[in-house]
Formats: sequence, structure tokens, C-alpha cells
Amino acid sequence: MSSEITDIKVNQKVMEERHNQLIQTISSLEKSIEKITEVSSNVAKLLAVYDERLQNQEKNVEKIAENNKQSSDIIHDRINKMKEEYNAGLEGAIKRGETWHKENLSRFSKIEKWIFTVSGGGIVIGFLLSKFINYIF
Repeated sequence: MSSEITDIKVNQKVMEERHNQLIQTISSLEKSIEKITEVSSNVAKLLAVYDERLQNQEKNVEKIAENNKQSSDIIHDRINKMKEEYNAGLEGAIKRGETWHKENLSRFSKIEKWIFTVSGGGIVIGFLLSKFINYIF
């Protein structure tokens, strides 16, 4: 019986050691689970922050794209307006040039006629004078 008691006491001590090891292992697992929970919580917070930043970035990109479109539309409208003004000015200049050409063409035609008339008259008078001088002398 004494040997049985000794065996039971040895088994009890072995069981106590295993129990203590199991308690330490469970304690380590609980600490690890707590740390993993903290890390998971921190990661969730970081993800929430980055998600918010990403959404803000997307909103900013949309605003910038809208501003660029508006600026592009304004520039396009200004270019079209300047083109229309240029074309209107060019048409006006062409009309003024045509009017000036018609007026001066008429004027030059009158001057040419006058020059040819005077030249012709001068030639006739010169011819007549030369004939008249030949008769006189």
C-alpha cells in the first residue's frame, strides 16, 4: 500500500506540474490573444483612418476634375469668342479694303483718263505747232 501511495503522490505531483504548465500555456495564450486583439483593433483604426483619407482624396480629385473641366470650358469659350471677334475684324478690314480699292480704282481711272487726254492733247498741240511753225518760217 505504501508503494501505491507513493505512486499516487508521484502521479499527483506529475499532474500538478502538468496542470501548472497548462495554466502557464493558457495564460500565455490569453496574453497572445489580448495582444492580437489590440493589434487587430489598431489595424482596424488605421484602416478606418486611411479609408477616410482615401475618400477625402477621391472627393478632392473629383473637385479638381470638375474645376479643370470648368476651366477648360471657360478657356474654350474665350478662344471661340476671340476667334469670332478676329473673324469679324478681319471681315471688316476686308470690306474696308474692298471699298478703298473701288474708290481708288475709280479715282485712278479718272486720273489715267486725264493724263492720257492731256498727253494726247499735248501731242496734238505739239504736232500742230510743229506744222504751223514750218509754215511760218
